[in-house]
Amino acid sequence: MQFNAMVLGLHEYYKIATNVYLDFDRIAFDVRKALLCRTKSHRSKTGLRSQAFQQFYGNFTGKIFNVAGLALFPINGVKTTPPMCFSPDICNYSEKGRAKIHELQKAINPIILQKLMEHPIQGQSTELNDNRISLYVAQRGKCAICKEPLLLGDMEVHHIMPKSSGGKDNYSNLALVTGDVHKLIHATNPVIIQKYLDKLKHCKLNMAKLNKFRLLAGNCKLEYR
Repeated sequence: MQFNAMVLGLHEYYKIATNVYLDFDRIAFDVRKALLCRTKSHRSKTGLRSQAFQQFYGNFTGKIFNVAGLALFPINGVKTTPPMCFSPDICNYSEKGRAKIHELQKAINPIILQKLMEHPIQGQSTELNDNRISLYVAQRGKCAICKEPLLLGDMEVHHIMPKSSGGKDNYSNLALVTGDVHKLIHATNPVIIQKYLDKLKHCKLNMAKLNKFRLLAGNCKLEYR
C-alpha cells in the first residue's frame, strides 16, 4: 500500500512534465533488480487489481508485479497530462466568472487524496483502503448523502450491505459519508435521530438514498423533510 501510494503520488505530481514517461521508464529499469530481489519471497502469480488500479493504470500493457496478492502500480505507467491554463474569465464579478469558480470547486482536493493514499485505515483490508481512494475521486470529494465536502477526520466508509449480513469490501458495496451522516444511518433512538437531523438541517439530504442505506442496515425509514 505504501509503495502504491508513493508511485501514484509521484505520477500525479510530475505528470504535467513533457515526456515524463521517458524518465519514469528509466527509473523503472534502474530499480527493477532491487524490486525483484526484495519482493522475491512475497511475490504471487496473481494480484488484486483494485478500482484505483483500473482507474489509473487500466490501460497499461507492460509487466505488472504482484506482491502478497496485490498488484503493484507500474513505475513506468505514467502519461503526460497537459496542465490546465489559467482562464482570465475566472472572477467573482460576472455570472460566467462565478460559474467557472463553482466548476473548479467541484474538483477533488489533491492534498486530501494524497493523505488517503499515505494513511490507510489500520485493521481494514487492502481492498477497502484502495476503494476508499477510488470513491473519494468518484464522489468528487463529497458525501454520498449530504453532498458536503469530505474532510480529513470527518470521512467514514459505510458498508451499504453490512458485513454482518454478508457485505464485502468491494467497491459497489461502499460509500464515503461524513461522520454525522454515518451516525444517522445507524441511529435507532428517536432522540439521537432528531439530534443528527437537526445538525444536518443546513444540508440537502438525499433522503431516498439515506433511507435505502438505513433499511439495508436493518433500521426504519425516516420521514421526508
